Amino acid sequence: ILSGDLVQNGSFSQIGAEEVSNGSFSEQGAEQITNGSFDTDSDWVKGTGWSISGGNANCDGTQTSNSSLSQNSALPNASGKTYKISFTISNYISGGVQVYPTNTTVGTYIKETANGTYTRYVKVTSLTPNDILYIQADSNFIGSIDNVSVKEVGQDWDLGTGWSIG
Repeated sequence: ILSGDLVQNGSFSQIGAEEVSNGSFSEQGAEQITNGSFDTDSDWVKGTGWSISGGNANCDGTQTSNSSLSQNSALPNASGKTYKISFTISNYISGGVQVYPTNTTVGTYIKETANGTYTRYVKVTSLTPNDILYIQADSNFIGSIDNVSVKEVGQDWDLGTGWSIG
C-alpha cells in the first residue's frame, strides 16, 4: 500500500538530540580562588614586597629576589583537568610577573611586563595535597594585580598532546 508518508524527514530538517557534552567549550566550572578581587587583606600568603590594599595586590619592588603572592589549595582534585587562569596587571612600572599553579604543563610560565588582562589555559599534570596558585614577581617588579580567576574548562574532554582550548 502506497501512501504520502513513506519517508519521514525527507527534507532532513529535524535535528536529533545533542550527543556531545560541552561541544562549544563554553562551560566553565566554579571559581577556585577566594578573594581574587583583593577586596580584603585575606586569603593570600604575601612574600616580601607584596601588600593588599585598594582592591589590588601591590608589589613595590623592595623584594631582593623573586617573591610570590600565593593561595594554598587553589586547585582541589585537579589532576588531569584543564583550567582557565585570568588576571589583570595595572599600575605597571617595571619588571615582570607570572601567574601559575603547581604541577602544570610546560609553557604556562609566561612572564608579563605590561598593563593588561591576561588569560592562560593550563593542564594540571599531577596533584599534590596542597596545590598552590603563585603570582611570582621578579626582583624588580613594581605594579598591581587584580581580578585573579581560576576556573575549570574543557569538562568531558580529554585533551591529547598538542591540543588546547583557547
